[in-house]
Parts: sequence; structure tokens; C-alpha cells
Amino acid sequence: METKNCSYQLEEYGASATRLEKDYKIALPSYTDGRLCCEGSYCASLNKSYPLCSELKPEAAICAADLCEVAFQCNPGATETKNCECGSQTRSCGGGCQWGAWSGSCWSKSGGRTETKPCQELQDNLRGTATRVCEDSCDGQGSCPAWTTSGCSVCQAPAGEPTSQACPSGYTGTQTRTWNYNTCSWSAWQKSCYKYKWEEKTCYQGSFSSMWAGNDGPVSLQENNCTFTCNASNEGKTCSVVYKTCICPAQEGCSREPLTCEERICPRQCVAVKA
Repeated sequence: METKNCSYQLEEYGASATRLEKDYKIALPSYTDGRLCCEGSYCASLNKSYPLCSELKPEAAICAADLCEVAFQCNPGATETKNCECGSQTRSCGGGCQWGAWSGSCWSKSGGRTETKPCQELQDNLRGTATRVCEDSCDGQGSCPAWTTSGCSVCQAPAGEPTSQACPSGYTGTQTRTWNYNTCSWSAWQKSCYKYKWEEKTCYQGSFSSMWAGNDGPVSLQENNCTFTCNASNEGKTCSVVYKTCICPAQEGCSREPLTCEERICPRQCVAVKA
């Protein structure tokens, strides 16, 4: 549209007025922005100062669909975050109402697997193999549930079986045993059983040499010095049995002649014999 002095035009996003006899144009680049600018060589001579249209930059608030249309994507300075299966990415809106490139990392979960463990590691009295299924996770380690005893069997000592017993006949002491969860069986009986007896040592010659027989004739004597009982209290103690044998020096009669005697000493010791 034209008048005597000006030509008016509707622009794509705003409007402009051109002075016909002078070289300048007053423009409204954006209805949304609302700011005026000047274009042409006469702009500096006007009694009002306008920014040059070539230097006028739209503010963030005016970057709207009516200004950018197809090119519009966002308001400058805005940010957007995208959550991925693992991680996230962020992008920012530039001055041209366009989104910038995504920054940050996205990746997929991994690490899913099946794990097994001996039931006995969970509890001493369990046997078998425990199983758990670990699902994929963002750290690649797998998200694993807590171990359960499902699939494990209980290893218990048989009911009513004794944990102690007396030693066999002729032996002293008591034996005990415990249930071994490692082998799921009884351990060997503990504490050995013993019986005590005299152990004969090597005999040796004594110093006794002669005696008077009187009317009794030749004699044979035995002296037992082992007067204590061989038992646990006397284990290791020693004593001796002495054997004396006397004979007549002459072939006839012993009533008036001293007898020639021999003494043999036989030590013995009280020892424990293990069952």
C-alpha cells in the first residue's frame, strides 16, 4: 500500500514503512518483539534514533512459532533432558531457536546371569546347591537378589543316636562324638579307652647268697613288693617281685649246712593299654 510519502508493506513476521523521497525504511521485524529498526542511508539523519535492522537480534522471549515457523524448535537458553535405559543426555537451545546436539551417555543394561553356591556356605547344616538369577543392570554387574535356601536340604544328626558311650568291658573312660556338618556324618569317637596291667621288665641277679635251712631242707621263696593296684592313679609306677632259690651244698642232709642261694629280681611297671 502506498501514500503520497510512504509505501507500506506487510512482511513475513511483521511490517515496514518506506519513505519514498528519502532513502530509509522503518521496520517492525516481529509483531511479538514489538521493536522498531531502521534500514537505509538516511537513518542517521532522523530526529529519533533507531537500531539498524541488520543489528537487531530477537530476544529469547520472542522466539515463537509466529517468528520462526518451520525453523522454530525451542526458545533460546532452554534445556531438555532425555532419560535412557541407562544414563541420560542433555541438549540446549541455541539463539537460532534450534536444539543443539545431545551430550551425555546412554547405554543398555547388561550382566544378567545365573549364579550357584553350595548350600553349606549359607548354613552349616544345609546340603545341595543354591541358585539365584541376576537380572541385567546399568553397572554391568547384574542386579542379584538375596540368596535363599530354596533347593537346599537339611543335614541333621539322626535323632536318638548317642553322643557319648562307655568304653568296652575291661577298659575305663567315656567316649564322645560330634556331628560333622562338613561330611554330614558322625565324627570318630573321641577320648581313648584304656585298661591297666603290669608290664614285666628284664630280671637281674640279686645279692642274696646263703641262708640256714635248719630242719626244713631246701627252700624256694617269692617276695612280691607290688602291693598297690595297677590303675589310672598308679600309671607309670614300678615295683618288683623277688625270687629266691636255695639248695643243699651236700648230697645228704641240710640241717647243719648253710644253703647256697640265688636271688633274681624282676621289676614290673603299671602301664595303660589303649583299646
